[in-house]
Amino acid sequence: MPTPPPTHDPRLPPPPETRTQPAPAAPAHPRLLPAPQARAQPGFLPAAHALLASLVRDGAALGWTEPPAYDEIAALLDAVCGEAAQGDAALWAAYDGPRLLGLGWWRRYSRPTHRPHADLEKLAVDPAAAGRGLGRALTEALVSEARAAGIEVLTLDARGDNTRALSLYRSLGFTEYGRLPAFVAVGARRYDKVFCSYDLRTPPDPAHRALARVVRTGAGSPAQWDAWTPEGQYLLLHYRRGRGTVERHPGPEPERWTEESWRDGRSAVLATWDDGTGGTTIDFPAFLAASGLTPIPGAEISDAP
Repeated sequence: MPTPPPTHDPRLPPPPETRTQPAPAAPAHPRLLPAPQARAQPGFLPAAHALLASLVRDGAALGWTEPPAYDEIAALLDAVCGEAAQGDAALWAAYDGPRLLGLGWWRRYSRPTHRPHADLEKLAVDPAAAGRGLGRALTEALVSEARAAGIEVLTLDARGDNTRALSLYRSLGFTEYGRLPAFVAVGARRYDKVFCSYDLRTPPDPAHRALARVVRTGAGSPAQWDAWTPEGQYLLLHYRRGRGTVERHPGPEPERWTEESWRDGRSAVLATWDDGTGGTTIDFPAFLAASGLTPIPGAEISDAP
């Protein structure tokens, strides 16, 4: 039977009764917003259009050969956000203050025989924010929401020369299932079209679903816990306004949640959901049930903030 990490393990903070100083404030870092919150941001549609048009103008592989018109993008994103409200799509956006840095979305297939599945249609990140792990964070959030929505298989396609994106997708669990050589036409140039899929019917990484130690650090708005797996991996459990998240980080100190840790996967969104209540607090058993986390036998649980 696995045993909880020892309390003197340097990877862990001191027990709550000796933790007299408040945790340091987190450094500014991009916020990930789901569809309702992203759509409510002032200037979201113009900013999304400007980002996508600029990327296409610079040759990004997003499916357009010319920068799309504002009306096209506005109609598209309004449709995606409307479908998201029905559980048939998801959109996530990354913001640094008021500035939109990236966004991505998936949509459920409309064909009746394909309804259990969805397609990750777009992922776009401002080149000025490259190297900050935003593509990984956005994709992980989209995958997590697809799993929570009961999507069975998440598909995507990418241009064959988009090696950076394909490498990211492989690292997150997507596998290539087909390729059409010299299929994508951009002027006189031809590129492979690469098809990838992620079977979400397989359980998520079980190593990050077992908890050996939990310390509550916030009672409400947000409700928050520090947690560790039996292997010593730190997890941040967070609930605010009806939305719960489970994040992996190098440790409980926010200053260690760096652009590099997001980029190399040491920081990641492992699970997210919205219970539709807009609530400001949640008890620990309810958080466990929603997140799929399970304390191991003998786990050390301190649920008093």
